Amino acid sequence: MHDGSLASLDDVIHHYVSGGKQHPHRSPLIQPLDLNESEQKALRKFLEALTDQSFVTNTKFLNQ
Repeated sequence: MHDGSLASLDDVIHHYVSGGKQHPHRSPLIQPLDLNESEQKALRKFLEALTDQSFVTNTKFLNQ
């Protein structure tokens, strides 16, 4: 997640499939994703395909 609270992409997908955490300010519009195991694997592969290794390893964009 954006704050590093989930360690892996699989954890993030599981978080969304489960519907996220319950809390008092959570919108009723937030619902669990209805994805079976095969669909979760396909989602992971798609998300991994979005990573541009040439960008994330480019020294021009590293924090100085």
